[in-house]
Amino acid sequence: MNSNKLVEYINKLTSKKNLYNLIVVFLLGVLLLIMSNFFKGQPTVAVNTSADLEENKSKSGEEFELSATEEKLKTELKAMLSQIKGIGKVDLMINFECSEEYIPAEEKNTSKSITNEKDNEGGERKITQDTDGTKIVVSTDGNVTKPVMLKKINPKVEGVIIVAEGAEDEKIKKDIVLAVSSLFGIPNYKIQVFTMN
Repeated sequence: MNSNKLVEYINKLTSKKNLYNLIVVFLLGVLLLIMSNFFKGQPTVAVNTSADLEENKSKSGEEFELSATEEKLKTELKAMLSQIKGIGKVDLMINFECSEEYIPAEEKNTSKSITNEKDNEGGERKITQDTDGTKIVVSTDGNVTKPVMLKKINPKVEGVIIVAEGAEDEKIKKDIVLAVSSLFGIPNYKIQVFTMN
């Protein structure tokens, strides 16, 4: 009896309708495998040259320095504004025009040479050659070579948004704008003050 049921079950599974469904499910599975490999792509091996590594370090360093400068200015400005009578809690955002700029020391090499030539027929020719060149002065500390910097120019503030308690009072709002404008040397229209919730 059990063998009859088993034969019936196998016949039922291999019927045309069920066989068609099994083939469709199998093809869908194969298609999903192919698509997953297509989207995953081939694993790539990252090969970084020393120039790429230095460039990445300098980029991340610039971002870090800009962020540190921004945070320092924000902290100092928050502390100053919170001291103004009528202002409570302060939050702000500073927009910079550009990042910090460094001016390296340069060594200038200038040379001038004059050559007088005479040919066999009595002709003379005078050749003057001027050579100007500059090269960045570097310092070496062990294996690290860095350019010598003469000057560091801090990033220029382009605009400030301030959200402060007490800013609904027009006199306090005017005092905030005046303080920020004086501190950063930017026009009043680049400073926006809003009331904190």
